[in-house]
Amino acid sequence: MAWFSHVDKFNILTLVANSGGGVTTLGFRFFVNTWGNQDRRLIIESGTGTSGSRLYTSVNAVQPGVWNHGVAVINSGSSSLWLNGQKLVSGSLPDFTKTDYVYIGTMAGLYYFHGYISQVLIYSRALSDSEIQWNYQYPDNPVRNGLYVWLQAHPDNVKDIDGDGVLEWVDLSGYGNHGKIYGARLVQLIRAPARVLASGRVLKPAR
Repeated sequence: MAWFSHVDKFNILTLVANSGGGVTTLGFRFFVNTWGNQDRRLIIESGTGTSGSRLYTSVNAVQPGVWNHGVAVINSGSSSLWLNGQKLVSGSLPDFTKTDYVYIGTMAGLYYFHGYISQVLIYSRALSDSEIQWNYQYPDNPVRNGLYVWLQAHPDNVKDIDGDGVLEWVDLSGYGNHGKIYGARLVQLIRAPARVLASGRVLKPAR
């Protein structure tokens, strides 16, 4: 589950199921497709990427330059893709049960996401429809049950916590799944107010 705004290219999350790496690694990929004619489908993919199973939205479902809330659910016999609080497609995908590591914004260092990612949530269970809609409506207060990774873009959440000179995106879930940051930076998209006015008394209009 992620809030993102893309310019071009693809790949929001890549959960890899073994240590082999590479595009054809067995695993699970959740991405915006902008290959070929820039079709901007949202896709989840389970398997090798060349022979695996896929679910995908219609062409141009994901609009560039605006914030989108994308959700990929992999559940036994019933997987689904959500965009901005709406379930767009559902179907069957092989279960994904093992994760050695997670890439955010790249696929094994070969393809990169161009845009902004403000939040990433990863759960150890499939959320219900109502829970997904809750997270869409209340992004700063997500469902906690099963929440295994919670990355929220904020200056307080980006720091070198282990002293190795590389910034981490701090995991707020309590499980310590912090992410190393390479080739990305924290930016503020809303300018802070130049000054804050004190509240004043509001008078009724004279007649």
